[in-house]
Amino acid sequence: MIYAFARDGAIPGGKFFGMNETTKTPITAVWAVVVVSILLGMLRFASVAAINAVFSLCAIALDWSYMIPIFCKLLFCGVLGMVPFKGGPFHMGKLGFVVDGIACTWILFVSGILMMPTVYPVTAINMN
Repeated sequence: MIYAFARDGAIPGGKFFGMNETTKTPITAVWAVVVVSILLGMLRFASVAAINAVFSLCAIALDWSYMIPIFCKLLFCGVLGMVPFKGGPFHMGKLGFVVDGIACTWILFVSGILMMPTVYPVTAINMN
Protein backbone atom coordinates (compact mmCIF):
# COMPACT_ATOMS: atom_id res chain seq x y z
CA MET A 1 0.00 0.00 0.00
CA ILE A 2 2.87 2.36 0.74
CA TYR A 3 4.20 1.81 -2.77
CA ALA A 4 0.76 2.36 -4.32
CA PHE A 5 0.28 5.62 -2.41
CA ALA A 6 3.84 6.71 -3.27
CA ARG A 7 3.33 5.89 -6.94
CA ASP A 8 0.15 7.97 -7.02
CA GLY A 9 1.75 10.89 -5.15
CA ALA A 10 -0.57 10.51 -2.15
CA ILE A 11 2.16 10.52 0.52
CA PRO A 12 5.08 12.87 1.07
CA GLY A 13 8.39 11.50 -0.16
CA GLY A 14 6.79 9.40 -2.84
CA LYS A 15 10.00 9.12 -4.82
CA PHE A 16 11.77 7.60 -1.80
CA PHE A 17 9.17 4.84 -1.46
CA GLY A 18 8.91 4.30 -5.21
CA MET A 19 10.31 1.61 -7.46
CA ASN A 20 14.03 0.78 -7.22
CA GLU A 21 15.52 1.16 -10.70
CA THR A 22 18.02 -1.69 -10.28
CA THR A 23 15.76 -4.39 -8.88
CA LYS A 24 12.43 -3.07 -10.24
CA THR A 25 10.88 -3.64 -6.79
CA PRO A 26 9.70 -1.18 -4.10
CA ILE A 27 12.49 -2.08 -1.64
CA THR A 28 12.20 1.02 0.55
CA ALA A 29 8.42 0.63 0.86
CA VAL A 30 8.87 -2.99 1.93
CA TRP A 31 11.50 -2.04 4.51
CA ALA A 32 9.27 0.75 5.83
CA VAL A 33 6.54 -1.82 6.50
CA VAL A 34 9.08 -4.13 8.16
CA VAL A 35 10.31 -1.35 10.47
CA VAL A 36 6.78 -0.29 11.46
CA SER A 37 5.86 -3.94 12.12
CA ILE A 38 8.92 -4.44 14.31
CA LEU A 39 8.18 -1.26 16.27
CA LEU A 40 4.57 -2.33 16.85
CA GLY A 41 5.76 -5.80 17.85
CA MET A 42 8.15 -4.30 20.38
CA LEU A 43 5.17 -2.82 22.22
CA ARG A 44 4.68 -6.32 23.60
CA PHE A 45 7.85 -5.89 25.62
CA ALA A 46 6.68 -2.53 26.98
CA SER A 47 3.31 -3.59 28.30
CA VAL A 48 0.55 -6.09 27.66
CA ALA A 49 -1.98 -3.27 27.96
CA ALA A 50 -0.20 -1.32 25.21
CA ILE A 51 -0.28 -4.18 22.72
CA ASN A 52 -3.90 -4.97 23.64
CA ALA A 53 -4.80 -1.34 22.97
CA VAL A 54 -3.12 -1.48 19.54
CA PHE A 55 -4.92 -4.71 18.63
CA SER A 56 -8.26 -3.33 19.82
CA LEU A 57 -7.70 -0.14 17.85
CA CYS A 58 -6.91 -2.14 14.71
CA ALA A 59 -10.05 -4.24 15.11
CA ILE A 60 -12.18 -1.14 15.67
CA ALA A 61 -10.65 0.61 12.64
CA LEU A 62 -11.30 -2.43 10.45
CA ASP A 63 -14.91 -2.64 11.63
CA TRP A 64 -15.44 1.08 11.00
CA SER A 65 -13.97 0.74 7.51
CA TYR A 66 -16.88 -1.60 6.80
CA MET A 67 -19.45 0.53 8.58
CA ILE A 68 -18.73 3.86 6.89
CA PRO A 69 -19.90 2.84 3.38
CA ILE A 70 -22.87 0.92 4.83
CA PHE A 71 -23.89 3.96 6.86
CA CYS A 72 -23.48 6.26 3.84
CA LYS A 73 -25.77 3.97 1.82
CA LEU A 74 -28.34 4.05 4.61
CA LEU A 75 -28.11 7.81 4.93
CA PHE A 76 -27.95 8.94 1.32
CA CYS A 77 -30.02 6.20 -0.34
CA GLY A 78 -32.45 5.48 2.47
CA VAL A 79 -33.08 8.25 4.99
CA LEU A 80 -32.34 11.33 2.89
CA GLY A 81 -33.16 9.74 -0.45
CA MET A 82 -30.61 11.96 -2.20
CA VAL A 83 -29.21 9.14 -4.33
CA PRO A 84 -31.38 6.44 -5.87
CA PHE A 85 -30.13 2.99 -4.92
CA LYS A 86 -29.58 0.72 -7.90
CA GLY A 87 -28.81 -2.76 -6.64
CA GLY A 88 -26.61 -5.23 -8.44
CA PRO A 89 -27.57 -8.77 -9.38
CA PHE A 90 -27.37 -10.02 -5.77
CA HIS A 91 -29.03 -7.25 -3.75
CA MET A 92 -31.61 -7.98 -1.06
CA GLY A 93 -34.19 -5.37 -2.02
CA LYS A 94 -35.81 -3.50 0.87
CA LEU A 95 -34.52 -6.11 3.33
CA GLY A 96 -30.99 -4.89 2.54
CA PHE A 97 -31.63 -1.62 4.39
CA VAL A 98 -32.73 -3.59 7.47
CA VAL A 99 -29.60 -5.74 7.32
CA ASP A 100 -27.48 -2.59 6.87
CA GLY A 101 -29.05 -1.06 9.99
CA ILE A 102 -28.37 -4.23 11.98
CA ALA A 103 -24.77 -4.27 10.71
CA CYS A 104 -24.15 -0.66 11.78
CA THR A 105 -25.71 -1.31 15.18
CA TRP A 106 -23.59 -4.43 15.65
CA ILE A 107 -20.38 -2.62 14.70
CA LEU A 108 -21.13 0.17 17.18
CA PHE A 109 -21.79 -2.44 19.89
CA VAL A 110 -18.59 -4.38 19.15
CA SER A 111 -16.56 -1.15 19.05
CA GLY A 112 -17.82 -0.31 22.53
CA ILE A 113 -16.88 -3.77 23.79
CA LEU A 114 -13.39 -3.54 22.28
CA MET A 115 -12.81 -0.21 24.03
CA MET A 116 -13.39 -1.72 27.46
CA PRO A 117 -10.53 -2.91 29.66
CA THR A 118 -9.68 -6.59 29.41
CA VAL A 119 -9.16 -7.16 33.15
CA TYR A 120 -10.85 -6.15 36.37
CA PRO A 121 -10.14 -4.19 38.58
CA VAL A 122 -9.00 -1.41 36.29
CA THR A 123 -5.74 0.29 37.23
CA ALA A 124 -3.45 2.74 35.49
CA ILE A 125 -1.26 -0.17 34.37
CA ASN A 126 -3.90 -2.39 32.78
CA MET A 127 -6.21 0.27 31.28
CA ASN A 128 -6.55 0.18 27.47
